[in-house]
Amino acid sequence: VDQAASVERSGVSLADDSVRVRYINELMELMAFLERRKVLTQSSGMGLGGESMQGVASSSSSSSSSSKRAADGEDLESVPVETLGSHVTVVKEALETLQSERAIQWIQLGGKSQKLFDRVVRNIDEHRRQVDKLSESVEVTRRRRDQMTHELASTAHEISAITRTTKSLQRLVEADLSTLFNNRTVNVMGDINML
Repeated sequence: VDQAASVERSGVSLADDSVRVRYINELMELMAFLERRKVLTQSSGMGLGGESMQGVASSSSSSSSSSKRAADGEDLESVPVETLGSHVTVVKEALETLQSERAIQWIQLGGKSQKLFDRVVRNIDEHRRQVDKLSESVEVTRRRRDQMTHELASTAHEISAITRTTKSLQRLVEADLSTLFNNRTVNVMGDINML
């Protein structure tokens, strides 16, 4: 983003065909370099052939030679094949984006209509705020659900104890009433039998 902003401030724009073509060429060169590095890494395990890679490195442009460093400052020689593959994928996606007709239309529109880009930026910011609010709501709801689950689990034991006590009281009342009615069987009716 900072690089894009500095490019815009310097007056260089992707709407300029020559600038866009230069970026596309550099990305293609970088992709070829990474694919070659990936093939050599695969063919020799983790070690790389020094001579052949020096030839590839010397033929690459300054942008691709500066990209020989991995994200954490590692030499590209020590980067695993999977990481090289992911770098190739990212470069391919960037190329596809730069070459897509939709991106070219947006770039050309942006050069002509700053208001359009401002409106798109406002819409994206608004959507981001809505996503943030929804994420907060989801988090609050999740916390409430966890709290209610905990409360339900803690009250389940209490409810079970109350149910047992109520059932034993029901049996005692039925026994006491039975003695009043010449030891006939007495059943207390009602919702208590639903427990």
